[in-house]
Amino acid sequence: MKLMALLVMSSLILGCATSSLQEHKELKPSTSIEIHRYMGDWYVIANIPTMIEREAVNAIESYRWDDAEKRIYIDYSHHHSSPEGQVTSFLQEAWISDGRSNSEWKVRPIWPLQFDYMILDVAQDYSYSLVGVPDRSYVWIMSRQPKMPEEIYTRLVSRAEALGFDVSKLRKVPQVW
Repeated sequence: MKLMALLVMSSLILGCATSSLQEHKELKPSTSIEIHRYMGDWYVIANIPTMIEREAVNAIESYRWDDAEKRIYIDYSHHHSSPEGQVTSFLQEAWISDGRSNSEWKVRPIWPLQFDYMILDVAQDYSYSLVGVPDRSYVWIMSRQPKMPEEIYTRLVSRAEALGFDVSKLRKVPQVW
């Protein structure tokens, strides 16, 4: 099982590391975040799924800041295929790579692999967030609640599309609690 998880995570990282065939301006975060306000649970409302997320249900990203180490610890978990499905959890660590905005991170699922992670949009009240990777192969729409108002979801999809993500690949993640 650990070997399978290693292979899956390696595929994810290699996918994030390759550059997109589409021609776009360099992706840059358009927002600054207060790191402590960003910590906590985020429900994954929709994404361009990685290999491990394709059949995810009730997906959650939980972020915890470690002030002593200046690190973010991430626990991603989901149920496989249904709310009653097996729970899968992946622990990762991250660090802020741009101290000016706190919106650019390096995420390491397993050493020595790492990938870039960019917070592209966040609500003023930190109720929703749009996150992507620089080559635009993956994007996540997340919320503090398991349900997101449709007008906010539509706005975030439009924002992702304007940034060059292929929103036809977006998958709404069932949040059935």
